[in-house]
Amino acid sequence: YELAVPHVQKVVRGFLLRRRMDSIRESIYLERRRSAAIEIQRIMRSKLAKMQSEHQRKLRNYIMATKIQSATRRKLAIKERKRRWTIHIQHLRYDAATKIQSLYRCKAAQQLHERLADERQNLLEEKERAHVKSLEKDAAIIIQRNCRMCLAKRKCKNRRIELGSLHSRLLMYVERFMVDHCLWSLMRSINSDYIRYERTIINIVEREEKL
Repeated sequence: YELAVPHVQKVVRGFLLRRRMDSIRESIYLERRRSAAIEIQRIMRSKLAKMQSEHQRKLRNYIMATKIQSATRRKLAIKERKRRWTIHIQHLRYDAATKIQSLYRCKAAQQLHERLADERQNLLEEKERAHVKSLEKDAAIIIQRNCRMCLAKRKCKNRRIELGSLHSRLLMYVERFMVDHCLWSLMRSINSDYIRYERTIINIVEREEKL
């Protein structure tokens, strides 16, 4: 009996140990699985963290690039605006200069037109005065000629001289004047004819006095 008890205890303890070994193996397996899962989670979290940090870095780079692009575009836009504003101001100045030039030229043209009109008016007035003077001179000459003709007719009538030849000569001179339009030649011809007429009258008077 004393030997059987230890043997039974050994068998029971072995059975219990075998039952505990299964649970120990299962617990070890579960622990290893949990450790493996934790390691996998750690690796994945590390990978995700790295990916997240890389994404954040790229995002920061994109944000910085966007800010740089916006700053550059703003600077270029300001420069382009200044250039267009300068062109606009130049166009406005050109338009204003063109307007001023057109107004100045219009004013100068008006002044020139007024000056030319005044000169034309003065010229017409001078021509009119010259024409009036010439008419007055011609009228004086015609009056003198008519007076001389009246005196000559009176003298010829007193001395019984026919006037037919005198009228024909005057008609001849007038016709010649109408052809030549030379007043000086007409006056010279009439003057010479008048001188001859006076000489003839004088000769007739002297002859009558001698008789």
